[in-house]
Amino acid sequence: MNKLLIGITLLFLSNNCLAQKAYNFSLNWKLGDKKIVASTFETIKYNKDTVTSRSLDSSQFELRVLAENETDYTIELRYPNIAFDDFRIDKGDFDAKFKKQNDIRLEYQVNKKTGQAELTKWIQAQQNIKSGLEKISDAINKTEDDTSTAAALLKMYVGMFDTKKKIESYVDMDLFDLLLPFTQEFKLNERISSIDSGASPFNKQQQISIENNMTLNNINEPTSTAQIDVELIFDMSSFKQMLVDMMQKFAKMMDADGKSSEKAKKEIEEVDIHTKQNIAYNFNYKSGWMQTVRKKHLVYGYEPRKGNYKTVINVAIDVK
Repeated sequence: MNKLLIGITLLFLSNNCLAQKAYNFSLNWKLGDKKIVASTFETIKYNKDTVTSRSLDSSQFELRVLAENETDYTIELRYPNIAFDDFRIDKGDFDAKFKKQNDIRLEYQVNKKTGQAELTKWIQAQQNIKSGLEKISDAINKTEDDTSTAAALLKMYVGMFDTKKKIESYVDMDLFDLLLPFTQEFKLNERISSIDSGASPFNKQQQISIENNMTLNNINEPTSTAQIDVELIFDMSSFKQMLVDMMQKFAKMMDADGKSSEKAKKEIEEVDIHTKQNIAYNFNYKSGWMQTVRKKHLVYGYEPRKGNYKTVINVAIDVK
């Protein structure tokens, strides 16, 4: 009996110690490492329980480790030029070599222990991006009589990269997904919760509160892999109020005689919107490379004339 009690006590203590062990994951990339980060996006829209639309999209970028010192890595991110995604461009007018020469290339310094990343040589990057866009614009002018498309395209995309902050915002989420496990300390099965401020998914100019819950859920020692699950809950109350105010103003403008204002007011007050996101990060903690990221973003609510609606965005990111 005593042996049984001792055994149970030791088991409890060992499990408790394991749960309380702190994990400080750090990057261990190698000079010359090259990874392709490929993403697919599936958007499904529902009205009540009926699928009303489904769309698929994809993108990818390349990450190269250019240099390292005792504390940091220098990496390069290479993206296909954003202009080639523009529906106004005939992609058949450009060969693969031309497209590759005009990639968007950005250098970052990444701290090995903290995962903090800083854009470097941003003025040079800005100049290279502008030069590439000008070459694309010139090529369009050679194949089309109307030069307005090229001029509009050049102005719009150059403006997207005219400050350091704008350039960083272009890649921020990509780097965040790759570096999340290396930015703080984790304990197995222990939730880390915080309330952050961020841009509304529907209005980048509006700041909202976001509840962030992170948990290190699994450590697989034989494969040196781990999984971190993240739950994001967006406080949409301010956005909902803004939406209601707009709808009330519009209803008042349309209701000149005031007869339907009460009915409209009641309908508008029933408007509801919620959004949350669940993310699973799977990575190799010895090499420091993310392997897969799976995201599910859910937007759901109620509109009086449409009823219950829901949009699901599934994102699959694979690092190879």
